[in-house]
Amino acid sequence: MTFSRIISPAALALLLIVMFRWMPNANAQCNEYAHVNSSVTENGDCMCGVTSSLSSSCGSGVSSEEFQQMIRDLDQQIVDINVELKTLRVTLNQQGEDIVAMNEQMENINAIEKRIIDNEIVISRPEYDIIRTDLQDMETLIGYLEDQNADQYILDQLQEEIANISYNLDSLETNNDADVETLLRDIADLQQKIAECEAGNDPESDIGFPYPWEDFEKQDSCGTIKGLSEPYTLRGNLASTGVWFMDPMVDVDRPWYQVGITYTSSILRYLSTEQFQTQGIHETYLPGYTLEGCSVVAYNGALFYNKYSSTTMIRYDYRAGAVTNQRALPNAGYKTNYVYLSGGYTSIDFAVDEKGLWVIYGKSSDSGLMSVSKIDPLTLEVEETYNTNSLKANFGECFMVCGKLYCTDSFNKHDGRIVMMYDTTTQTTTTLNVPFDSKYLATRALKYNPRDQRLYAFNNGHALAYEIEFQVDE
Repeated sequence: MTFSRIISPAALALLLIVMFRWMPNANAQCNEYAHVNSSVTENGDCMCGVTSSLSSSCGSGVSSEEFQQMIRDLDQQIVDINVELKTLRVTLNQQGEDIVAMNEQMENINAIEKRIIDNEIVISRPEYDIIRTDLQDMETLIGYLEDQNADQYILDQLQEEIANISYNLDSLETNNDADVETLLRDIADLQQKIAECEAGNDPESDIGFPYPWEDFEKQDSCGTIKGLSEPYTLRGNLASTGVWFMDPMVDVDRPWYQVGITYTSSILRYLSTEQFQTQGIHETYLPGYTLEGCSVVAYNGALFYNKYSSTTMIRYDYRAGAVTNQRALPNAGYKTNYVYLSGGYTSIDFAVDEKGLWVIYGKSSDSGLMSVSKIDPLTLEVEETYNTNSLKANFGECFMVCGKLYCTDSFNKHDGRIVMMYDTTTQTTTTLNVPFDSKYLATRALKYNPRDQRLYAFNNGHALAYEIEFQVDE
């Protein structure tokens, strides 16, 4: 009688110990007829074989039937050991991927820091905050890896690098002329407060965030964007990174707010715009998986987002409180691959417009050239993919309006521009020069709402809204 399983050397040692503990009454005669053989496979695993010629003539007091049961029990133990080994391999592989990603992010931060030291670039306080947010994200991941018993030596090295970078950032910021940018930001805040005060004293003033436009089907958004209004600050005192948006189809006046851009597991939905402005009544949703980046959108009763550390798209029905579908996005980058100029976790970016649900991403098969895919909102199947000739990494943010992809040239300038439009209907690219003011100098998310034809921005702890002016195409 023989049996075999592939196990590791450590498991083989355990197997032998268990075997001989279970056979205390087997005499020398019986042991001559029970042999354990092993060999090494091409993958480096051990192949363990047990061969037995035991019969009822053994004078050990162990019957053939009892010995057969011992073998079956041992067989099950080997199966259990192999399951544990496979689980361990998956965990170690994931830890390795996380550490590699952290090293890549660390290299990017070090490169930016070197350019600052060499006076190649001068950055403002919001950009320091972005770098610090990335460092905090890495510290969070280190804590997770420590819980998973990852290599402590590697984690200690990463912690030391983070501490060094934080120290250098503090020194640079102290000696940098960032006070000018800070002053400009304070002035903008003051101007906003004055405008809000004036609006409060003038009941006919149209300043403020208006309700969704009722005549939805007659809006003119399929024309090309020709201008944006001055950004209106709906709310400040938010986290330095995040995203805010609304569902254009269901509960159209209830704002959503996601705090942070990585390792996020909850999203807030406010009772009304006024409640969002005053940090009032809200509901908290746990949408099934940890989100990656600020890509999340709401559409027709569901949240759509990118699952952390993967190309997996998730559909979370927030009314049912359950994940109802998930599907991988083919050839898409994720984590820190093919991101916007702001960096971070902006590889996969969901968008909503008059034509439905879209996803904007850089293709790994095209070295990061930007693609936009139309997504079925129920099945998450890719209905159509349009490939541009532009690198995603060249743009600050992108968004969809009526089947047209618009992109800005920066995320941290007052004098930024919407510089490109790609029309999925004609599959042509048009160069634009539409002014875009990143009011607080760190725009990390732009979401278009087809219900009210406004652009929602999350900018360095502020929720903004832009009115859009369209050129009606002939």
